[in-house]
Amino acid sequence: MAAVLLAVLAIGPAGAAEPLLDWLYPGTGTAANPPGGWDGVAPLPVPGSSSAFTEAEIRSRSRVIDWFPRSHDPLPDFMADSGDPRIYACAKCHMPNGNGRLENAPVSGLPARYILDQVREIAEGRRRFPEGTRPPNQMIPSAEHLSSAQLAAAADYFSRLVYAKRVDVEETDRVPATEPFAFVLRVTDGPAEPLGERIIEVYADFERFERRDPNVRTRAFVPKGSVAAGRLFATTGGGDPAKICSSCHGPDLRGGADWPGPPLAGRFPTYLLRQLFSFQNGLRQGEGAAPMRSVTTGLTTADMIALAAYAASLDP
Repeated sequence: MAAVLLAVLAIGPAGAAEPLLDWLYPGTGTAANPPGGWDGVAPLPVPGSSSAFTEAEIRSRSRVIDWFPRSHDPLPDFMADSGDPRIYACAKCHMPNGNGRLENAPVSGLPARYILDQVREIAEGRRRFPEGTRPPNQMIPSAEHLSSAQLAAAADYFSRLVYAKRVDVEETDRVPATEPFAFVLRVTDGPAEPLGERIIEVYADFERFERRDPNVRTRAFVPKGSVAAGRLFATTGGGDPAKICSSCHGPDLRGGADWPGPPLAGRFPTYLLRQLFSFQNGLRQGEGAAPMRSVTTGLTTADMIALAAYAASLDP
């Protein structure tokens, strides 16, 4: 997979500015449910937690496991259990602490109004996703399952949480071999390979990721010089004052309730890059997306990689 740099996913609108890249949208690889189902007997641990859960509990869609319940506000019941085994509960994907995972969005610390706006955009079809990208598309039935009051309560809950950075950005020319597995990339035993024009982001401990440990960190390999290039563009707008990132996302891209754009600092660079591609390719069409569609017009893949790398390198 890593050798295929420009495989195109179906993206909907014709005339997209850049193809969407398969390394940015990993598939399932060899991930599959075992024929006999997940084990429901043996308790599994993660570092630092006094709790233990079985594989079946960890893999449940509707019910949320919480390794560190004292590290955040009490989780509302509807966010901990969707009540429908087919539908993901809010905190199953976005995690009880709101910090999300590589295959979805970190939502802790986002303004409540922004969270509600994005849920509405998704539900009404103005924020779409490439075909085949199952994790974000699973947001649609989850959002439709909740009442307006529950959505407001979920947005309030996540907005009050403090985002904790869990990514280490590393500039390099070569990266470990990877393969797609469960909608993320995991390191394999193959030889190292050129990074090229990519961001390769992997979990430092894949077993902890599989157990939904909210504290496991990622390593984001980015091209050499990309952080400085991203900083230059973010602070100068490439010569266009309307494209200076802090004008919407605040000083050091930390955002806040008084800024029109969400906080970006310290968030997963692959997530940020997917959003830049989505703006540029017309997948995000809401009213609030208009400024970003203008910003991303004319940007190359290298430009957007640099911006994502720079934002991820900052402290939130």
